[in-house]
Amino acid sequence: MYTVIIGGGIVGTYLARVLSHEGHDVALADSSERVIDQLEETLDVKLAVGNGASLGILKELGAERADLLLAVSGNDEINLLACLTAKRMGTKRTVARARNEDYARGKNLSYASIAGIDRLICPERLTSNAITNLLLTPGAVAVEKLAGGRVQLRTLPVTANSPLAGKALRDIKLPQSTLIVAIERESKALIPSGDDSLETGDQAFVLGQPDQLSEVAGMFGALTSSVRRVVVLGGGQIGFSIAKSLEAHDPNVRLIERNRNRCRALSETLSKTVVLNGDGTDMNLLREERVATADAFVAVSGVDSTNILSGLLSKELGVKTSIVLIERPEYLPLIERLGIDQAVSPRILAGQEIMQFVRRGQVSSAVVLGEQVAEILEIVARPSSKVMGRPLSEVSFPKGAIAAVIVSEDRVVVPTGDYVTKDGDLVIVFAMPDAIPKVEKLFRVKK
Repeated sequence: MYTVIIGGGIVGTYLARVLSHEGHDVALADSSERVIDQLEETLDVKLAVGNGASLGILKELGAERADLLLAVSGNDEINLLACLTAKRMGTKRTVARARNEDYARGKNLSYASIAGIDRLICPERLTSNAITNLLLTPGAVAVEKLAGGRVQLRTLPVTANSPLAGKALRDIKLPQSTLIVAIERESKALIPSGDDSLETGDQAFVLGQPDQLSEVAGMFGALTSSVRRVVVLGGGQIGFSIAKSLEAHDPNVRLIERNRNRCRALSETLSKTVVLNGDGTDMNLLREERVATADAFVAVSGVDSTNILSGLLSKELGVKTSIVLIERPEYLPLIERLGIDQAVSPRILAGQEIMQFVRRGQVSSAVVLGEQVAEILEIVARPSSKVMGRPLSEVSFPKGAIAAVIVSEDRVVVPTGDYVTKDGDLVIVFAMPDAIPKVEKLFRVKK
């Protein structure tokens, strides 16, 4: 597959690195010569300096023969125009990132339909959805919904007080149809065997049915009570969307916003949320609003330093859970060390969403696992593929991949080696990057 990428920022670089690592032909353009000079030292792809929406650059990159164009620059208009131009030149599929939600609205008539864009990614919407899922799923560090909601992946921390710390996996009796598929330890990824143990500081990635995963969270010693009181810092699109979503689930929500005019607009739109005009890094204000008694503090202002500082202040005051938005993913490893519970990066979420599209619907999610990005593939088993009609113990799954859960019409199971895959089974596979092409080959239908 030949892919053209517009934008050499964090998302563009991530996509180029993953795709080129898997053997795809990749070309990338960025308007900054400095950025391209830096990428020449780290990426083995074709590079060009210039406006990615211009005919000249798109011709130089060979957009007319591209299978896919990913427009992920920091400029929404350039991304939309690049997709429109590339599609007219002959690019088969296009994906654009747009931070302005106005571009993502509309069904019958939208910017995506006008420009012929196959997928329009809105990081702000992805972020608000991700944070809302975290708030509504107590005890988890991250939550991914799979198989239409019948299965979840939850990331659960192993704390010093966790009853499971120090236990070997073979000695942990998990509920039926749940499985620990991976462990992150000191930024290293591990797909464990029964002999491996959980250690304090680990993050465990657990797949299973939602109600059973709530039981697993309790086994880890995580708080599993529902969130009743939330304080949100930042009244932008993300903060507004989180508050609006929470109103439907009836928790007590207080939203802090510095801009007085924005506060008025929010007050007129939000029916149950208490909107406060103030500075979320003001310790006195946080005390007055009884942040210490809140179940969660969510900092989603447009400034990383403000989010981090307010998150630290909320933990100092005693909030149960603090969640912060981080625009620069390189800050993410620092968050846990600082004592903040969770961090969410819109850029990483956008990159993961795009990879789902690149996989043509097979990849349902992607998770940062140590210094790598593991992927969760939802693959429908079909006749004539190598997995059909044979026990899984006889299928040569590559190292770094595991068939974790199988969803059939009437049940969700964690398969044993004796399980024989049936036509129509939805197989959920957890895989590290090197193993993905081999997994796809196993499920490929013979022609």
